[in-house]
Formats: sequence, structure tokens, C-alpha cells
Amino acid sequence: MRNKRLSRFVVLTALMLGMTLTLIGCMQTRIVDRIKILTVLGVDQKNGKYQTMGLYVDHMENDRIKSIQGEGDTVELMLSEMNMQSPHTIQTGKLRMLVFSRRMAEQGLDSFLHTFCRSPITSTSMILAVSEEPPQEIFQSLKGKNREGLPYHLIEQNVTSDNAPLNNLHIFLFNCYGTGRDAYAPYLKRNKYGKIEFTGLGIFQYDRLKLVIDAKETLLLKMMKGRGKGGILPVQINAGSEEHVAALSLLKEEPSMHFALDHGEALKMTIDLHLIGMLKEIPRMNMRSEITYKYTVSELEQQINDNAIKLLNKLRDNGVDPLGLGDFVRGYRRSWDEEDFYKREYPRMRFEVHTHLTLKESGIGH
Repeated sequence: MRNKRLSRFVVLTALMLGMTLTLIGCMQTRIVDRIKILTVLGVDQKNGKYQTMGLYVDHMENDRIKSIQGEGDTVELMLSEMNMQSPHTIQTGKLRMLVFSRRMAEQGLDSFLHTFCRSPITSTSMILAVSEEPPQEIFQSLKGKNREGLPYHLIEQNVTSDNAPLNNLHIFLFNCYGTGRDAYAPYLKRNKYGKIEFTGLGIFQYDRLKLVIDAKETLLLKMMKGRGKGGILPVQINAGSEEHVAALSLLKEEPSMHFALDHGEALKMTIDLHLIGMLKEIPRMNMRSEITYKYTVSELEQQINDNAIKLLNKLRDNGVDPLGLGDFVRGYRRSWDEEDFYKREYPRMRFEVHTHLTLKESGIGH
């Protein structure tokens, strides 16, 4: 009996080994030393042609960043030209970041994304970003640097630190082609030291870049979306007759929204922001005093209310809806038409923001 079981085990093992070897033989071999695995791809469009620069890490040269460029009338021709310049095959299946120039983003990304996303090896978890200058220009400073200099590390760090909302190709496509919402993407610029810097968000109307907001506005938008539980918000503090800038470190954000007809004419959207935070680097103030605490909290709540309403009006006046207010209203109506909402109701929408702030113990400087 035991010999019978042993014989069956040997036969099954041999069959499995044979099948494994057969499957391995059918696989397309890719030797790492003989391919270039692009991790970042920057794309611009000029005179009807796509111009691109890809960044990859050269493992044979201490993980240094290297680049390769290409040009073409179509996405495939662009990638083909990159291949024709390289002694090794160019691979895009491991892309971590896709960067478009502001010029191209303002012209529209639909055609490029439609072609690019049809490839079965395209990862929807890659970061999509917009750069003030053509990527070929801002990437020049990265060549020869260590792999930690790749720009997707910059975006990932700011998302982890809650300075920016989570965004990748999947989220971008959902917001871009979804109903009652608009897409957004991290915005990159070169600072005065020549280094790439995250400066805010680019807000799209369908597939075209329509508006750019700064880092402070980005944090306010993230707070109202309820994405994340952190970030540092610059605030003004009155200490006696002087005004000081302090840092409000956010520990928890819980927004809630509701809407109603304002005098039967326009929609009024009300957002309640429940925040828990800690003041850092504040002037000499006795925050243990109940009077001082209540005055400071009230002052900060009013600042956040005013800045949030200012941002909401800015988004409305530019005809963009990254908060997804249209989708929110749609959820409470039996009949809702996207075109009618953004043509007739959204331009007249009014906003109210009520911030409810709880301050924990003050940080350095108290």
C-alpha cells in the first residue's frame, strides 16, 4: 500500500515538474542586463509630435539615473524611436510615473491616454503628474544622480505626509471619465535651486488642464475630500498687537456635506469640517488659559472657513469640480443631468464652511 502511494506521488511529482518546465519554456525570456526598464516617462507635444524622455536606473553603474529620448507622431512611433537608439530593449511595464508638460495637458490628454492605456502591461497604479516645463527640461538635473532622486519618490513622500491627496492613473481615469467629478494631478516645478518641487495640484476639466492650485489650497482640498489624516497648514496667530505665522499640524480630518435650495433659486452646499490638530512654533501665549484657547480656536476656525470658501468659489468660477459635488448631488436626486447641472446649477452654487477645531497640546515654541 505504501509502495503504491509512493509510486503515485513520484508520478504526480514528475508530471508537475514536466508541466513546470514546459510552461517555463513557453515564457518570453527577459534578462535584466539586456533590457532598459523605464521607471519614469515624461511626455510633451510640440508641432503635432510627441516628444518624450524616459528615466531608468543603470544597475551596472551604481544605480545611477540615466535617460533616453524619443519623438514620434504616435505613441508607438515615439516608443519605437527610443528603442532604435538603445542597444537594449526598452520596457515600460514597470513604469512608476507618467509626467505631462503643462502645454500638452492644456491641449488634452484623451488621445494619448486612450492609446497608452490599451497596452496590457500598463500599470494603473503609476503616478500621473503635470510639470510646469517640458519634462525633458526638468529631468536634465536628475541624470547621474542616485535612484532616490527619481521624482515619484517626491510625490509618494508628500502623499505619505498627507500634503497631497492620493492619486494614480486609476484614480485619474475614474475622475476624468466618471460622472459629476473632475480629475486632478500633482503639479511639479523647478525651484530657484534647480530642484524638482511639488507645488500643488493641476485641476482638469475632462481631459484638459484648466486650473493650478498651490500647496496650501491643495491641503484645504484634501481636508474637504476627507483623504488622509495629516498635513501642515500655515495659519496666522494674533499675539497681543503682533501677528505671527504658525503651523497647524492636522491629526484628524472628518468632513461632511449637505445641500439645500437657497430661497428656492440656487443650491447652497454646506461643508462641516471636524478637525483635530496641534499648533507648532507659536508665539509666547498661555494656551492653558481658557480665554486664550477659545479665542485662538475661534480665530483659526474662521481662517479655515474663509480660505475654504475662497477655494470653492475659485473652483466653481473655473468650471471644475475635483470635490465631486455634482456626483454628491446626483446621489440625492432621482433625475440628474450632468450637462444641465454644470451649465445651470454649479455656476450659481453658494458655499458655507463650518470648521470645528479641537487643539491638542501645543508643540515647539509654547
